[in-house]
Amino acid sequence: MTLFTSDNDRNLRTSLIYMIISIFLAAAGAVYEHFSFGVYSYFMIYAFAVPLAGGALPYMIRYIRNKKKPVCSRPAKQFRFVTAGELYHAAIATLTVGSIIHGALCICGRPNSLVIVYPVTAVALLAGVTVLSASEKYAPSASAQTASPAEDATSIL
Repeated sequence: MTLFTSDNDRNLRTSLIYMIISIFLAAAGAVYEHFSFGVYSYFMIYAFAVPLAGGALPYMIRYIRNKKKPVCSRPAKQFRFVTAGELYHAAIATLTVGSIIHGALCICGRPNSLVIVYPVTAVALLAGVTVLSASEKYAPSASAQTASPAEDATSIL
């Protein structure tokens, strides 16, 4: 197993993982369309487009541009359990699974109103990405927080 140390290597690895997922979904969609006897859903056939457009292409562009700091970097504070990058990956996975499930439900002829949960959840996760990215970007540095609690109390008065 190779360890990737730089952000640029991490971008390449993430892009390749999303590309492999996209190729797998495209192959599964092509095989299904071939053996489906004319019954297919565009949601299932084009499910590969979500990880391709949302994962492989952005990370490949970041790799090509050779950005040193990723958009969704690890937070400075250690008590955060979820980073913006993990929420972004979860949003892409949610949209991909939602597309496959919506396609399967359309094929079996039982459309369900609960399929709307997947895009709504993905939008909520992307909103979390925005909030975490903004809070990491504008978070005060550790040197700005050197005042003692007593000094903070007197500055309030």
